[in-house]
Amino acid sequence: AGMKRRRDDGPPRRLHSSKVSEVIIGGIAYKSDRFYLNTGPKNKGETKPETPNNDTPPTNQFCQCGAQSCHPPPLFDRDKLLKEMIERNELEAVVMATFTFSLEFLLEEFPQLVGPNATIPTLVLHGLKGLKCINGTSDESRTSLSLSPQEEDTNSNDSWDPESLHRKEEESSPLTPVYLSKSFHATQVLPTSDGSIKGVTEEKKNAKGNRKWQAGVHHPKFLLLFEKSGDVIVVVSTANLVSSATLEGSWIQRFKRYKGRPRDRKRFSPSNDFGFSLANLLHQLGKASEKGGMRIDAFLKQYMNIKLGEFFGLYHFEKANVHLVPTIPGQFRTRDGSAQEYGRHRVQNILSKLEKDLHQTPKDRLILQPTSVGQHMQIGPLAHIGKSYLNCSRTEVNNDVLNRMTIIWPSWEFLSTFTEKLADKRPPKRESRRDKSEVLYEKGEVEDFDCFVFLSAAAFNSLDMECIHRLAHFRTSHPCQFTSEPLTPHFKSITRICNDSSVCKSEFRKETFSWFLLTSACLSLGAQGKVEREGKPDETISYANFELGVLFTSERAEKQSGRLYCFGPENCTSDAREASNLIHLPVPYSVQPKFYLEENEATMNAMPYFHEVRSADVGGNFLCTPYKQSKYLNRSKDSENKENKSKD
Repeated sequence: AGMKRRRDDGPPRRLHSSKVSEVIIGGIAYKSDRFYLNTGPKNKGETKPETPNNDTPPTNQFCQCGAQSCHPPPLFDRDKLLKEMIERNELEAVVMATFTFSLEFLLEEFPQLVGPNATIPTLVLHGLKGLKCINGTSDESRTSLSLSPQEEDTNSNDSWDPESLHRKEEESSPLTPVYLSKSFHATQVLPTSDGSIKGVTEEKKNAKGNRKWQAGVHHPKFLLLFEKSGDVIVVVSTANLVSSATLEGSWIQRFKRYKGRPRDRKRFSPSNDFGFSLANLLHQLGKASEKGGMRIDAFLKQYMNIKLGEFFGLYHFEKANVHLVPTIPGQFRTRDGSAQEYGRHRVQNILSKLEKDLHQTPKDRLILQPTSVGQHMQIGPLAHIGKSYLNCSRTEVNNDVLNRMTIIWPSWEFLSTFTEKLADKRPPKRESRRDKSEVLYEKGEVEDFDCFVFLSAAAFNSLDMECIHRLAHFRTSHPCQFTSEPLTPHFKSITRICNDSSVCKSEFRKETFSWFLLTSACLSLGAQGKVEREGKPDETISYANFELGVLFTSERAEKQSGRLYCFGPENCTSDAREASNLIHLPVPYSVQPKFYLEENEATMNAMPYFHEVRSADVGGNFLCTPYKQSKYLNRSKDSENKENKSKD
């Protein structure tokens, strides 16, 4: 059966002007004009999502587009990708970036990269504190890797990134030294800047040349897989280098090696600056690398004979099907263009250039879906974030901008599969400078599940009520895009929902996206930027984190490559014989969510998930939650009382 045509009399959407580049994993083609959800722990090695019992049985076993009547798209298996390339002897070198990583996982899964007899040069850029990598400790051909306990950083500020603070105590567990191949390198990237204000004193350091600590984290997740053919595969993901146990997303594209001498930036100005942006990020990561660690520029030179300054001109990065959105620590002028290279100002700059070709209206909604929320996200900062992503005027009323914004956040009930296990046991005691005597509930350090969702009751109380009104439920999209097994979300995204009636009402699909950002950045001032001296000529924005994302943009049908990103096209669009530029994105959550605070209601209809609740936090904004009826808080308290009685 052929695909149904549009309801209007207009022509069907054209196919892409050229074949979209693909990477084959396990016999399945992964296209570079969309992202994929990652495989979970139970369906490891299976790239087809399970179909829940209440879903319509698939009618087309070969569909890979995500049509409502067919299978969701295949799942991305990062580990299978690496293993297949290793088995085929295709890898020349590997660069991995992550916040945290499991050495045991890497040793077990990829001994060719990490083990004592590894043959493929590998560099891991990470944000894990205390990891020491010493060459030639007991064997000149090997590397000693150990994790030493670290002091808790008392100078950190919750307003920057709650995930970094939560991780500090977990990073302090000692690790027995392991001897690895000398071609394996693990380098911590410190959240530092050169201390200058970009656009005023470019690259200027203080007299001692010291870098300024930004109290953030190294948070990007990406892979650079250098092939012996000369090409490079780039993967940008939300997943850390650990065994898959959470809901994640990834994008992948292979870039061909440029034939001839490296192209000079002055003579080469592609419409998509993906290569320049990636090379600059690598340069910044190198400058922020810990002293004595292997820098990215040295790694590329030693093992690949590649100069980092020529990296952007070695590959056909101009053929990228996405825009790269990096963030680096530092302070940037917002009025002279220096801020346009990073974070939300980078997104705003890209959208401004594409404005005439984008589908967007003044009524479009902005959805932010983080997995952690920092403190002091008040009306001004949140509205400023919204204005950047919506690309609207600075003079727009803050509350009007907030009314177009939705913050997706899971409820305690949604995560009940995990929290019931958690509430049944009291978290183990651990040494800390923080007073734990008044903690009513806290996510334990040693759990039999992985939960990477962070919002403390203290941070919740620091929010303006107008911001809390924008909180909405994380509910699984239908049809389900990943697996029937419940997974804690670690997937992060920001998207603009298209409200263009001329487009949205004439196509067979559930939702249309003006653009979609898959990112490592959460909703904190360290990740999204803190504006100072707003409205002044010397206005600046400060970032504390390293982050990375990829931006997918819809284009008008009049464009030769006019792609339209959507969710749930009514019919299969995998068949190239049918004209369709609809590209399904496997968004794992509903973009038509229910708000926690419904109109004229004083109490939330469900309990948002908190990773920590202290007795001192039971007041202020927290009173609008149904905490008195929360079985999770009560059970946590009951279990504590039972334990105290048993001791008596």
